[in-house]
Amino acid sequence: MPTLDSFEEHVIEALALYWNVDIHVVAVMPQGRTALSPWRGREHLLHALIHVAYKPKTLQLIHQNETEGRFDLALLCNLATHISTANRRGEVSVLLQWVALEMCYDAVVDYERSTSLYDWIVRLRTDLVYLEALPLAYPLSLGTANVYVPSGGMTVDSDYRCMNDMVFICPRNLCRPYFKMLELWQSPLCVKSHLTGLSTIFAPSADMPNGQFAPPTKPYLVPQTPNASRGNSWAGAFMSAQWYFFARYVRAPARPCLVNESTSQCCGLIREFAWPYAIRRRRGYLECQHRLMKGPSRRPHEADSIYRPNFFANASAYLNRCLAVEKADLLNADYCSARIGYFGPYPGPTRSCANASKRVLNLGNTMVDLDWGSKFGLTARPILTKNE
Repeated sequence: MPTLDSFEEHVIEALALYWNVDIHVVAVMPQGRTALSPWRGREHLLHALIHVAYKPKTLQLIHQNETEGRFDLALLCNLATHISTANRRGEVSVLLQWVALEMCYDAVVDYERSTSLYDWIVRLRTDLVYLEALPLAYPLSLGTANVYVPSGGMTVDSDYRCMNDMVFICPRNLCRPYFKMLELWQSPLCVKSHLTGLSTIFAPSADMPNGQFAPPTKPYLVPQTPNASRGNSWAGAFMSAQWYFFARYVRAPARPCLVNESTSQCCGLIREFAWPYAIRRRRGYLECQHRLMKGPSRRPHEADSIYRPNFFANASAYLNRCLAVEKADLLNADYCSARIGYFGPYPGPTRSCANASKRVLNLGNTMVDLDWGSKFGLTARPILTKNE
């Protein structure tokens, strides 16, 4: 199974050469008729299966309607005033993922109280298929003065450089602003009108992000996201909500990068790193072309490659590797026809359950696939601590 296999090979095993690695998981169970529908009322079994697959230190299950309940627009300062454009931009759907991110971060903080602080935190999605080792696997490959996002893979829009919300790597003392971003709308100090003397959501200095150690302590205004740039002019639609985490690490006004700027000029404390990956939306489809080949976001102008070589020059080689994984996924001999009982029919061949791999668990009379990524949309986040 490519998502879990690549996670083990290119994240866990690679990092274990130099780091002790802990995993903390928050699983969001979607509404409607989905792959998780049969698990409603049987969450304890799903909980056990995730433990088998990821062996997390902490694990929380939350239903999608619970995340929406914690993100009531009517109670969120200023976001409701932007709702007419927020829905079109997908702003609310983008921000909802931070409910689970904050839950996971809070679990990490609680866990640290009984052990010690981690050196790094890495946020990952479990529907990603990684094509080489996470750069942090190499000692001293990433400096501790910055936080990091992949230089490509999220969108074709070059305005979103340094705003990739699929992967986030941070040294421990710079993590809080990212994982606690929702406090910008939940704090009683958020005001709904422009007043003189207000604080801001931007980084107060070049080496300190907004909210590094604590929630806001002075009244402030949450601004509308800026217009997206087109070339060297400012026009077009408002940017989506990824801009808000970007803004916490960048000095005001935190405008998007222009095409003729390097990452170090416009991204504040954020740096890009090169890490080729694809997304497994469904069995046998990894979005290889869309995530790896030429495009504005996959080949950002003067992408920051101080710490790691840029993979874009070798995009065709990674594409071929990705396509090979995709083909093997579609033709996987371990595919078991009995899974149809829970998940519905998949394209591709079926085989007898007698030949199913160890990644398939038997719950009663039903074989359950442990490749969670594309089916369950889990948010698994390996949390790193340095080896002694």
